[in-house]
Amino acid sequence: MIRCLLALALVLSTSISWGQAAIRGKMTDAQTGETLIGANVVIKSPYMGAMADLDGNFILDGLAPGTYEVVGSFIGYTPITETVTVDNDVVLLDFNLYIETYVIEQAAEVVAKVDRSRDVYMENIKKKSAASMDFISSQQIKQAGDSDAAGAIKRVPGVSTVGNFVFVRGLSDRYIKTTLNGAEVPSMNPRRNSIEMDLFPTNLVDNLVIMKTQTANLPGDWAGAYISVETKDFPEQFMLNYSSTVGVNDQTTFQTVLGSNQGSTDWLGFDDG
Repeated sequence: MIRCLLALALVLSTSISWGQAAIRGKMTDAQTGETLIGANVVIKSPYMGAMADLDGNFILDGLAPGTYEVVGSFIGYTPITETVTVDNDVVLLDFNLYIETYVIEQAAEVVAKVDRSRDVYMENIKKKSAASMDFISSQQIKQAGDSDAAGAIKRVPGVSTVGNFVFVRGLSDRYIKTTLNGAEVPSMNPRRNSIEMDLFPTNLVDNLVIMKTQTANLPGDWAGAYISVETKDFPEQFMLNYSSTVGVNDQTTFQTVLGSNQGSTDWLGFDDG
């Protein structure tokens, strides 16, 4: 009786082992061929999974014969789904995964602009310059409150003005060249080489650069100084600036002064008698 029971158990265990199948394979990178350690292999239904070992190998065992959808995936790679039919045997299934890529339909353009009106920018230019130069930036002009370039440029060491003409280290405007954004500005006076600096309002000036020694990249028709007037960039949006001034004369304001009788139309230039 015992022998019969042992024989029956052996037959049942053999039939069960024959009725189970397995899926075995390897996870690799499709481009480099390297093994993907820790990659996941999942069967959707019935849900079960396995993880690749140090050699990239995996095994899904204990499967009943049938058709399965097997998904191989790894972080940063595009998942692959394979449909596999298994019988009472081991099925080999390798996954070669590709790195996941993304296509950006709309590109973003980043534009960086240098703020030339700051003292830091001009100090770096002066530090790297091989020639003797001085400057006054828009930041300094705002602090001083000058209304035009003639008043602002006097604050540079070694620079003075006679009228609105610039003198540098005692040399008159005959030896001075003035440019606007790199373009030479002709003088309206044929006897003078320089121009009157009050032509440039400070609200349009980014910085004033005064070169006191010659360099190869500058014109050669000057000996005293080369003045470069750099204007601000065009604004990207509409801007409106308004300013007003009020003056007081302590001799006449709120004082009694002599006057004449005026008619109602005198302000139009007609005398009504």
